[in-house]
Amino acid sequence: MKFISLIILMISCVFAQEIDSVKQKELSDDDFVSIYADHYYLTQQYLSEPDTLLQKQDSLFQSKGISQDDFINVLKKYENDTEKYIQIWEKISTEIETRKKKYSQVEKKD
Repeated sequence: MKFISLIILMISCVFAQEIDSVKQKELSDDDFVSIYADHYYLTQQYLSEPDTLLQKQDSLFQSKGISQDDFINVLKKYENDTEKYIQIWEKISTEIETRKKKYSQVEKKD
């Protein structure tokens, strides 16, 4: 499932608009990692419900004060810097694994 989520995100990047002349919102690495992990879990949860997924993604981005374009542009920035790209993906992987453990413990308690 992780692979499918990454493919979906990458496809959305391919179709994203180029950076406008308007300055895009900057995100810290930690903010980006957190938003990406949230996005990952939304994608996992609503993969079979595309309309709901889009609504949830819009809500996520709005709650963080960014647009989907801002998110995609930050991702592109990381992709253009191989060293930074590797570092950010390590952080994202760690965050996702941490959340998996946290969520699985919560489910076991129920």
